[in-house]
Amino acid sequence: MAVRKSKKPLKRKVFPAKAKGKSGGSKKPIRKKAATQEGNLFRTIIQNSSDIIAIVGADGKIEFISPSIKRILGVNPRDLIGKKFIQFIHPDDAKNVGSLAARVIKSPGTVHLGEFRVKKKDGSVRILEGIGKGIVGPSGKIQVIANAHDITDRINAEKRLFQTEELYRSIAEAAHDMIFQIDRNDVIEYVNSSGAKQFGKKPEDLIGKSREMLFPSYVSKHQSDSLKKVFISGFPLYFANEIPFPKGRMILDTWLVPIKDESGDVRSVFGISRDVTSSKLAQEELEKRTKEAEEAEVKAQIYFDFLAHDIANLVSPILSYSETILSRPDVPPEIVGFTSKIAEQSNQMASFIHNLRMLAEAEKVSPQNADALDFRSILMEMSVAMKKEGNKDIKVIFDVPSDAKIEVIGGIHIRNAITLGFSNAMRNRFAGATQIEIKMVPVKKSDGKSFWQLRLLILNRQLIKEFRDVLSTPFNFSKGFKRRSASDLSFGIAIIEHFGGRVWVEDISPSDPSKGHTVVAELPRATSWSSEHST
Repeated sequence: MAVRKSKKPLKRKVFPAKAKGKSGGSKKPIRKKAATQEGNLFRTIIQNSSDIIAIVGADGKIEFISPSIKRILGVNPRDLIGKKFIQFIHPDDAKNVGSLAARVIKSPGTVHLGEFRVKKKDGSVRILEGIGKGIVGPSGKIQVIANAHDITDRINAEKRLFQTEELYRSIAEAAHDMIFQIDRNDVIEYVNSSGAKQFGKKPEDLIGKSREMLFPSYVSKHQSDSLKKVFISGFPLYFANEIPFPKGRMILDTWLVPIKDESGDVRSVFGISRDVTSSKLAQEELEKRTKEAEEAEVKAQIYFDFLAHDIANLVSPILSYSETILSRPDVPPEIVGFTSKIAEQSNQMASFIHNLRMLAEAEKVSPQNADALDFRSILMEMSVAMKKEGNKDIKVIFDVPSDAKIEVIGGIHIRNAITLGFSNAMRNRFAGATQIEIKMVPVKKSDGKSFWQLRLLILNRQLIKEFRDVLSTPFNFSKGFKRRSASDLSFGIAIIEHFGGRVWVEDISPSDPSKGHTVVAELPRATSWSSEHST
């Protein structure tokens, strides 16, 4: 019998108590539960994934496919189980995808399937990008797990972007303007052929080079300041300047436009420069010629005033001498005839010079800036003049709006024209009783401009040919008075036409002119003409 030598108590091995309801404290149920939870998690991920996830057997048949296939191809997943996956691949891509899948089955591993097209249920095509990996399934057979996502929208967007870039690049290369793009480091990111041509280079020779190396320092400094303004402000900038190029100096109109990144910062500046050398020089030449013409016009007016004054001084004594000769009782008849002719011609010359000066003064005034004329007062003056220069049997009837302003543009010049023209027309032209109706009618044309029409109706009087010719033939001073007589009426009509009006005649009965006629003077309304004319 063994003797216990040590007095120390023996250590006892303590075993954990058995859990209630559990047999022998085994951990297998816990592991099974964890695996189940993990499986449910992955199943949930697959069920809700936007990608297509499929398991394909070695025979090429689909053994599993995720629900996303319905959204992408419009096909129910259950309808695909057991079918060959290759039948859904676009014919042009089927051979390549089939070869890659065969390689995965033969040598398990991960293979990038790349981009390929698939056919939807409705016949349309989508573009997918995927990878495939071969694994050994539970039965010991090779299976391929494929993952593919729809990139159709991205590919189409890239295609549209590429087409747009190609379009704009083609436009830029075909443009005569110089088009360029400068980054924040003052380096040329892009320049079109027209821009590079100014330096005798090709675009590829300049892209990536510093901008400041291409220009003299004083020009480069101005350009640099303009670029900095756009980079700092983020707003477009326009300027015009003269630039020296190897082929000569050019005047350029330049627009600088900021190109911003996703955060809104200006990453580069896009510019367009247009050669306006010819147009600028032409404009300067035009301004020079215009100034010379204005100076010549002033000189011509001065000469004309002197000439008119001198002619008046010459005519005045002739008229005085003529009147003296005609007043003597002992003058032979033939001398009386000659003298009367001289007096008549001298009066016509004096009248012509007076009317010509009146027309010249009117043409100095712009229709847009002309004064207004109250036509009510001039109507009464016309009535008095008609009675005075006609005879007592002339009856004048007025039909004038009582509550409207009868204002026309032209001021004193239109007053002179109306008085001159109608006084001349009425002078000694009527014999016997005559009725004249004067009516003012407001008229608005299709272009929006408003006029007052002065309508002078003369009953039972035929307009004589001399005045009909004046009223129906456009006044053209450059052609002289070959087509229109140099009468007071002609000059009056010319003044009216200068201020935007016109004068014409209307027969009461075109088949019988003896029944009377209406002389119409159409004059722009002062109340609305200025705003309408400016537009």
